[in-house]
Amino acid sequence: MRQLFIKRAGGIFCRFCKKSFFVWFTAFLLCFFVTGLCMSKVLPGKDDEPALKEELSEIIKGGVGDNSWWNSKSKEEVRKNLSRYYTGPLLDELSFSAWEFIRKPTDWYWQVSLVRMEVLWQTGKRAGVGTVLKDTDLVTGESEEGEAEYVLEKTRQGWRIFSAEYHWPVSSERMESR
Repeated sequence: MRQLFIKRAGGIFCRFCKKSFFVWFTAFLLCFFVTGLCMSKVLPGKDDEPALKEELSEIIKGGVGDNSWWNSKSKEEVRKNLSRYYTGPLLDELSFSAWEFIRKPTDWYWQVSLVRMEVLWQTGKRAGVGTVLKDTDLVTGESEEGEAEYVLEKTRQGWRIFSAEYHWPVSSERMESR
């Protein structure tokens, strides 16, 4: 059986490519390290978890519960209000939808609030959060809960909601009233 590596003065060499084993080994370790940094989803450390959870919780509470944008006088003002909680394409989409909502008369009397949340994963600049939200009819007091998943992104202004996915129970009476 032939040997794959041969010993020569100055190190171990690959018989086929004439490169030093240490060069290849170092390159392999470097690729392994970089791949691990880029691809891994890291759970927050025990020391960081309460502070991170509090930061993310404040953004989500504001994002679902702050209705100050209802009083905006322009699309730009809507965007400014929503940018305290949202970023990226989601901010663009919500700014447009919210402005359209303001421009038309409505009978929307529901208020959403955060019931509980859990940080599912966190990397340097992104975090995934699972939540339970409560939607309350302000006229009747009737409420229901649904789930939402958020991806938040760390921006220069702090954490902002980058994407959101909602899972509400189907209620035909409620959907007809909206």
